[in-house]
Amino acid sequence: SLSEGKSKILDAGCGNGVQALYIARRNPKSVIYGYDLSYEQISIANTYKQKHKINNVFFYEASHDDFRPQCKFDFIYTTGSLIGEHECYWDGQDQMRTAEELIRIRLLKFSEMFLSRGIYLITMVSNEQLNKDFIEIAGGCNLNYLNTIEGDWFEEGIYSYDKYRQTALIFKKQTPL
Repeated sequence: SLSEGKSKILDAGCGNGVQALYIARRNPKSVIYGYDLSYEQISIANTYKQKHKINNVFFYEASHDDFRPQCKFDFIYTTGSLIGEHECYWDGQDQMRTAEELIRIRLLKFSEMFLSRGIYLITMVSNEQLNKDFIEIAGGCNLNYLNTIEGDWFEEGIYSYDKYRQTALIFKKQTPL
C-alpha cells in the first residue's frame, strides 16, 4: 500500500470519509486529514469516525481552493474530485485541456503541501490521452510521474465512443537539485 509508513496523509475531496477511515485503520501510527466541500458528507464522515472509534483521522469542510493545512503531508490523494462538474464545461473532445489552468493551480497547491519526496495519487475515469495530458500538466507543477495502475472495467464515453478506464496515476514531488 502506498500509504504505509506515511506519517501525515491527506484525502483531498474525501466525500463521506470511507477511504480516509480505511487508511486510518490500516495505518494507526499515521494522522489522516480529509476535507470535502459538502457539510453533509463531512457530517457522515464524522459519524463513521465516532461509530468505529477511529481517532487518528480529522475531517474538515473545505474546498480544494480554501483548505489551509496546519502541516505538510507525505501522501496526498484525490479520487475523481480534483475538478467538480460545476466548475468546468466539458466539451468531450479536449477535457483535460479545458480544465488545465484549474488543475495546474490545484496541483501547485498540493505540491506546496508536501514534505520532501511526498507522493500524490489521483484516481479517475480516463483514457490514454487524458492520462498523457494530466501527466504533462503535473510535470509542470513539481510532480514527477512514477506509474499508472489501471482498473479492469470500462465505461462508455459520454460524448464519444472512446473507452474510459478506472486509472490511478502516481507522482512524486520533485526534489530540488
